[in-house]
Amino acid sequence: MYNWLTQGLFVIQWLGLLFILHISLWTILKKQIPIYSYPISYTLSILLFGLISWWLGVFHIPVWLASFPFLIALGFMYGRDEVHVSEITQEIKWDLIFLAFFTTMMIVRIKNSAIYGNERFLDMGFIASIMRNPIVPPFDPHFAGGYLDIYYYFSHWIFGTLGITSQVPSSIVYNLVLPTVLGVSAVSCYAIGHLICPKVPYIPLILLVIPRPSLIVGFFTAGSLNLTTLLLNSVHVIPETGNDYPLYNFLWGIPHPHVNALAVQLFLLFLLVLIIQRWEELEVSGRRIIMILIGCTAGTLISINSWDVFVYYPLIFGLIIAAIIWIRNEAIVENQRIKFVHHPDIMSILLLVCAGLFVAVPNLIHMHAKAITGIGIVQHPSELIPYLLVHGWYLIIFYLYILNDMKKRPLFIFIGLIPAICGYWSIALLIIPLCYLIMRSDHSLYDLFAGYGLIVFILTELFYLQESFEPLSRYNTIFKISLALWPLLWVASLGMISSYLRRTEVPAFFSLMQKKVVCSLFCLIICLVLIVAPVSFNSPVLSLDGKEYLELFQPEDARAIALLQADRTATGVVEAAGDYDYYARIASFTGVPAVIGWPTVETQWGRDKEDVEKRVKDVALVYQEPGKALEIMDRYNSSHLIIGNNELGKYGAVNIPSVGLWPVFNKNSSMLIKRLPVVT
Repeated sequence: MYNWLTQGLFVIQWLGLLFILHISLWTILKKQIPIYSYPISYTLSILLFGLISWWLGVFHIPVWLASFPFLIALGFMYGRDEVHVSEITQEIKWDLIFLAFFTTMMIVRIKNSAIYGNERFLDMGFIASIMRNPIVPPFDPHFAGGYLDIYYYFSHWIFGTLGITSQVPSSIVYNLVLPTVLGVSAVSCYAIGHLICPKVPYIPLILLVIPRPSLIVGFFTAGSLNLTTLLLNSVHVIPETGNDYPLYNFLWGIPHPHVNALAVQLFLLFLLVLIIQRWEELEVSGRRIIMILIGCTAGTLISINSWDVFVYYPLIFGLIIAAIIWIRNEAIVENQRIKFVHHPDIMSILLLVCAGLFVAVPNLIHMHAKAITGIGIVQHPSELIPYLLVHGWYLIIFYLYILNDMKKRPLFIFIGLIPAICGYWSIALLIIPLCYLIMRSDHSLYDLFAGYGLIVFILTELFYLQESFEPLSRYNTIFKISLALWPLLWVASLGMISSYLRRTEVPAFFSLMQKKVVCSLFCLIICLVLIVAPVSFNSPVLSLDGKEYLELFQPEDARAIALLQADRTATGVVEAAGDYDYYARIASFTGVPAVIGWPTVETQWGRDKEDVEKRVKDVALVYQEPGKALEIMDRYNSSHLIIGNNELGKYGAVNIPSVGLWPVFNKNSSMLIKRLPVVT
């Protein structure tokens, strides 16, 4: 248990490391990308640190050395008199945005810090495993002898190695992940706002906290004002699908890959909007740097949350095509067709592709994912009302945006009758704005974003990706794709709104100071929405330490976990096998792999079903047949055995061998036992 002073020091260590990484990168970028280098360096420094530490892990070099390139760069730039406090203070608004949202989310996590239930043990296990043994690929904490090469783990790798470098314990790192994700996401949103709606650049911050329409409707119709229940119900609206959104994910509080990916999605969108809108303003060197950054960011998507690839890779491909067309047109205007391949921006495109491949391919070589087995055809498309309750906000904005076009060409509305007659009401709702956006004579970037998002939604109403464990379910396809589209469609929607605001004049009395006050109040309101939201997932303590509740409710498990964490010779642990709830708690908190943790999840990821079932039976034999216990522990290289309430509740009277084992900890009904080495 860590007191508040110690926890505060851990937060300072964490923020100090993030700030050093950020400032180091900014000193390098500020001359090449003068206006936006400061917000760029926030997310990019974290991604680059993760990539460097990943390569160090590949070669079994201490991962904390990943901080050295940043420190060397900072020292070099300081030696050249390139680092000035006055320059940093001029960019302080970005720091204030980050700190405001980081602190907000940290308070939310303190209120619901307990790592228990749902998939919390899963993500805690990833972080603990990486921090205990930072190798590539990391050990699977729920499958002794297995690796996390069957699941996208890179976001956990980033935060785990940040924890190693900043010397923050894994159970606190767990609760600092979402504050960091929200902080850098807010910075990217604010930067996007400067590009798409410079008069009110803070408006895109609402995409972090705005609920789906289902939550608003549920508030008035559910007959209950319990926000926790309403929040949970708001993501299960379209039958047999999940419909998550950022507000729900941040309040729910699990740093799962699809949640962590929001920071990368927003950062990538910021870079895409920046390069498209400011292409002609940037020098060739600036374009090349941004294209490299787009490639590197895109390359991380596949190992942070692989589903994002289906949404964002086509966007990047579209950027490449658009750049080639622009180069070709410029060459034609200048009558230099022959010099097309020698155009300086051809190198920009090649750098994007090479950077993406350099980052993505090594990760793919280490991955052996087996979950996706094919493409299925949707048999039961989404119904109209549930679909509106999920996607209503941006559809309303799209329809208002094309309202004048609908008045001029009303016959195009009837194109929605075709899918409606076939029972695809959701597609009817989507295809009408898509047709009007296509027919517009002058397309803006936001028209293209919106049209692209509508096409992807239509495809998800026709097809889904089949998964080995549930080939007839489109749950994950709808869940992951619609969540990945959330920031894209809100950027498109806000871009459409900004096109109206550009035609209005800001009152002369609206001074710069007043703008800052309004921005501050807007951010304050958003932060208060998160902090005061009466959402509770029964966390019994106020703390940043996700395992502190064990000290009160499972003190014997807490003691066993502390002892096992301190034992660097531990190779594996035998504990009760089961799915979710309180199973795999020892492996999850320590990072010491269990023989088998959550059998169903391992099978879903593509593990051999017979192997998983055999491990479940072997664990039962360890507790029930003393003659086989040591042999089974040796088979899975397990150095420790835990006997607690979980094991007694599942296996009844536990019977273990009287020799070959040494009790490390023994109190009441709980024991941590270590396998004695065989002496020859």
